[in-house]
Amino acid sequence: MLSFLASDQDFREILLIAMAVVGTIRVCAYVTEDLSRDLAKMLSFGVLAFVIIELSSFDASDSLDILKQADDNREAILYYLGFTIALELALRIVSGAVTTIKSSLSGGK
Repeated sequence: MLSFLASDQDFREILLIAMAVVGTIRVCAYVTEDLSRDLAKMLSFGVLAFVIIELSSFDASDSLDILKQADDNREAILYYLGFTIALELALRIVSGAVTTIKSSLSGGK
């Protein structure tokens, strides 16, 4: 979606923004699930609104050219994917530790 919105941006920049959005939503999911749902919905509606407003300047060929750069940027994709996996793992560990600590402080109730 982001490549269609930012057709004048470099592939790595679009990838960084996409991973930042995914990471933010995942962190919010561990803090407040409703907040993460709302963020995901707002992103979709924001993209839809932008496409409707900027439909006259939309050029699909530029966006497809950006997506074709994915093959040349395999290392960057794997780097960001690894970061996202590590973030999810860290969030699960912290969430499990917090749950364990809370249950031990409440006397195992």
